[in-house]
Amino acid sequence: MRGSDINSPLQFSGKGTWSSQPVRLAQGSYRLEYRFPAAVLARLGLVSAIDGADDTLFIKSGSGVVGFDAAAQGRYIVQVQPADESAEWQLEIRRVERFRADDAEKGD
Repeated sequence: MRGSDINSPLQFSGKGTWSSQPVRLAQGSYRLEYRFPAAVLARLGLVSAIDGADDTLFIKSGSGVVGFDAAAQGRYIVQVQPADESAEWQLEIRRVERFRADDAEKGD
C-alpha cells in the first residue's frame, strides 16, 4: 500500500483475496481506478473498522473507474475478492471534490 496522508492517493496491488490494514478516509467523494483480469469477476468491498458495516462497491471484471462516497470520516478496510485466487489486481483510490459519471471509463 502506498499513501499515508488522509488526502494522498492509496495504491494497492496483489493476487487473490486480500484485506488491507485499516486506512483513514475523509468524508467525501472518491475515484477508484481498478484493474482485474478481463475474464475474472471480483468484488471490491469497504468495511468500517469501527462497526463492521460492509459495503460492496462493485462486482466487476476488467479495468475501469468508479466513484463512491465515504459517508463519514473514519478507518476502513479495503477488501478484494476475485473469483479466481490466482488473479492479479491493482487499485488506486483518490479523493476528489466530486465524482462525475463522465469521469468513469467503461470496464473491459
